[in-house]
Amino acid sequence: MKGLERYKKIKDIGEGAQGNVILSWDTLLERNVAIKSLHKSLTSDKLHVKRFKQEAKTLASLGHPSIIGVYEYIANSSGCHLVMEYFEGHPLDLYIRNVTGPIPEERVIDIYTKVLDAMSHIHKKKIIHRDIKPSNIMINDKSEIRLLDFGIAKNTENDPTLTKIGSSAGYTPMYMSPEHCNGEPITKYSDIYSLGVTLWQMLTGKPPYEGLTQGQIYLKVAKEPLQSIQSVYPEVSLKMNTIVQNATQKKPKKRYPSCDAFKKELVQLKKHIKDIPTVFIFNLKVKIANGIDATIYLDEEQHYGTEFSKSFDVSNDVPISIKIEKPGYKKIQQQLFLKKNEVINFNIEKQTDPFSSLLKLKNNIFYYLKNIPANLSKVLIYIKLTILWAIESVQFKLNKNSPEGSKLYNNKRIETRKNITESVENIKPHKKEYISYSIILSLIVLAIFGFNTQKEIVGKTSPLIIPTVNFETLKTEIVESQSYAKILVVLSKPSESVVKIPIKYTGSATIKNDYTTKSDTVIIEANQKLGFIELDIINDKMKEQDETIIIELQNPENATLGEQTKYSYTILNDDKRIRTPRKHPKKGTKYKVRCNGTDLYQYYHDGKGGHYKGSLKKRNSKDCGYIPPIVASKTFYQETIDRENPKYYTKKFGDYFIIWNNDRFKVYSVSKKRLLFKKSYEGKIYAVYYDKRNKKVFTNKNSLFKITRHVIDIKNKSFEQKRTLKFLGNGDETKIKRIRNKR
Repeated sequence: MKGLERYKKIKDIGEGAQGNVILSWDTLLERNVAIKSLHKSLTSDKLHVKRFKQEAKTLASLGHPSIIGVYEYIANSSGCHLVMEYFEGHPLDLYIRNVTGPIPEERVIDIYTKVLDAMSHIHKKKIIHRDIKPSNIMINDKSEIRLLDFGIAKNTENDPTLTKIGSSAGYTPMYMSPEHCNGEPITKYSDIYSLGVTLWQMLTGKPPYEGLTQGQIYLKVAKEPLQSIQSVYPEVSLKMNTIVQNATQKKPKKRYPSCDAFKKELVQLKKHIKDIPTVFIFNLKVKIANGIDATIYLDEEQHYGTEFSKSFDVSNDVPISIKIEKPGYKKIQQQLFLKKNEVINFNIEKQTDPFSSLLKLKNNIFYYLKNIPANLSKVLIYIKLTILWAIESVQFKLNKNSPEGSKLYNNKRIETRKNITESVENIKPHKKEYISYSIILSLIVLAIFGFNTQKEIVGKTSPLIIPTVNFETLKTEIVESQSYAKILVVLSKPSESVVKIPIKYTGSATIKNDYTTKSDTVIIEANQKLGFIELDIINDKMKEQDETIIIELQNPENATLGEQTKYSYTILNDDKRIRTPRKHPKKGTKYKVRCNGTDLYQYYHDGKGGHYKGSLKKRNSKDCGYIPPIVASKTFYQETIDRENPKYYTKKFGDYFIIWNNDRFKVYSVSKKRLLFKKSYEGKIYAVYYDKRNKKVFTNKNSLFKITRHVIDIKNKSFEQKRTLKFLGNGDETKIKRIRNKR
């Protein structure tokens, strides 16, 4: 790549308004990296270049396992580039939409504590992320996470004015805090609000404010509390909903004071979670293919437009009702059992003119009515003959044992059958008239029946199905320091009227001393199923026994009591767990060594519970993932010489080489990388000669004395030796260099 010659592009993995990201191979360190490059059109904009460089500095200063690491910042003629850690996974929003749907509560806590750890680390560095949302959190199948996109993060310690909105871009309204929407300063509490909304999406499987315009979202964020989790996905505990509501309070100071406090609540909740049954959530999208806006109903919810989508819990295998209506168009109604994520297309058609149809029907009816007397008599004759034939057939069977009776009734049957055939021939030309008569007769019968039915039900009312009311759960144990409780009351079905349920409080906990109530009556609005009992728990900071509140539902209006009407709320006294403030090590005390890229640094305590980067301990440390350049591996020939460490060996000749010591030699094949054979020998080997054609090796050619000479037949793996004056070869063999090993 131009300006980045060290890196080899593999593929594009993302693109945004400011730049694009590509997966590349670092040819020097031999690892995958993600290279984020600022769009060339923005490199002349000093503000964008400054923000891009600031993102590199911010990431480099963090050094946390759940925050994406940065290796290098490059600015050259080809543009501005940020070389980062490549984390193979999915953006959290796509992971929820395509892989998991609503994530089970216990797994959510395991994942989100890692997110909160990373955010706590950021806030302790006096940095505000300002753009927390699911698409900026990466997750893999092992539930490991990485925080991304610090392009608009601000360091309030270096520049406190940067908490103002200014002209920064990159925000998503549905995850913005109310103060952000109102143009007020952004603080760490704004990040905590965005974290709460992101947690809500993980639990429900869908983003908040789905289908609303940007203006509507701003209004709801600024004025209305976040919708309860149970109203979207009921398989989540009330305590979890309380945690999310605390994180997304409208006033910043009412939210959790820190990410550590947020995490503490989740960890405490995990100890009390009961098993949640498996559910199956699928998404249904209905589209009007010919692009005509209409009212689309999915069960009881409606939407006006050309498409509407909704998630359904299909565990109970209940059909989903689809209805599309628009004045002047034919109504569409259908029921469907959802077995997977599905998209259904419909075409809606205009209704035909009812007046022309009625006029045509009127003319036809009047035409047929003129001929009723003549034609109706033919039908009556046909019916009379048919009945007569049936009677004669029965009499024929009854007189079967009587020859005279059987013959008489059989003749009558034959005669009547001929008359029926003639009658049918008379009726055939007028079958349209007879159909019209049948329709008119049916309408008259229906009208009479409807009139009589209406008379019967006058003064009577149809039986109403009275809903039953129950607590969602029967028991909860929550620590005293959790100062707010919201207990869910559920109707078996929505009521057409307002349901009022009186409440009775008893138990060892005392009203006003241990808790206060918001109301003594639960009110569930018409056509709703859920109501809440709200309590304020008093944390008196005293070590005492756990207290219990017994809540009983009394005789309700417009509903009846179910089986789960008594609820036990135990206040766990946790004052014994209050700890005195921890003393932190003195500033400058050694903390630990930690990697920054491939370099190993010494970190020191800052005296406030955090730490800072100090001196470089080792550059290109293997403990930090540094991989030294790979040295070319030895050949088989060299490996064998080093391993065997012989006294003598030859250079390679053809595909072979020989090594030997004082009394034994070995023949090796280079291509096969193995020993061919070995033999013991006598005497000494002064010189070696090779006959390539016959693949034979001869030794000791030029001696004038009687010495031991050798013949090695490589082809046949044989060997012979003689003590003689004469050389055993032909004399034209090639001499092979003999090498004495320096060992």
